Amino acid sequence: MESIVVGQYRITALSDGMSRLPPMFFPGLDPCQHGAGPDPDGTIHIPTGCFLIQGDGRTILFHPGANYTDCSDANMASMLRHDHTVMALGDGGAHYGLICDASYTTHALTYWTRDRKGERWPLAWAVQQLTDVPARTIGLGDRGRLAVGYKADLNLIDLGRLRVAAPHPVHNLPGGGRRLEQKAEGYCATIVGGEVTYREGAFTGALPGRLVRGARLALSQ
Repeated sequence: MESIVVGQYRITALSDGMSRLPPMFFPGLDPCQHGAGPDPDGTIHIPTGCFLIQGDGRTILFHPGANYTDCSDANMASMLRHDHTVMALGDGGAHYGLICDASYTTHALTYWTRDRKGERWPLAWAVQQLTDVPARTIGLGDRGRLAVGYKADLNLIDLGRLRVAAPHPVHNLPGGGRRLEQKAEGYCATIVGGEVTYREGAFTGALPGRLVRGARLALSQ
């Protein structure tokens, strides 16, 4: 068991991984870049007033179980760029009270293409990995590309404003059930089947989407 010292507060950690907090979901806080790497005893010192004691004590601490090691995202970068990797989300909601994975697309477009220190992904490559590649992997040959005859599903994005907010709990499931919600900024419009469903993050009321059963034939170019 280790401890994390936050000013006058001391927090007990459950594993050594806790002493290597990743910065990706906590804008402005990167212990590794504050000269605050882990001490030999596993203690990390974070400046007083950091996110753990903000938000009236309701701020969420995200502790990944793997991959972010030695204060480096190199392992994640190599796996995500591998030819056999498909960036997609398969969790149907079993853990929606504990984590929010829906931000992975926005995170990919901000952190990996724009904000990361060091090598970054080409924007066009990242967009293809989030659209065309998953569509072809699961047999949805009528979408994932901007081309004549394809479904008009697209996001209009202001990349300079694009950012992911911190997750926060909401109670809007049946029976007042709890889940985590994570907002994003910079999406000027979301279009499904040619209809605008969201404009600047606000729902327009349009519901053109339909349940997809089975594969869709690839369209000829």
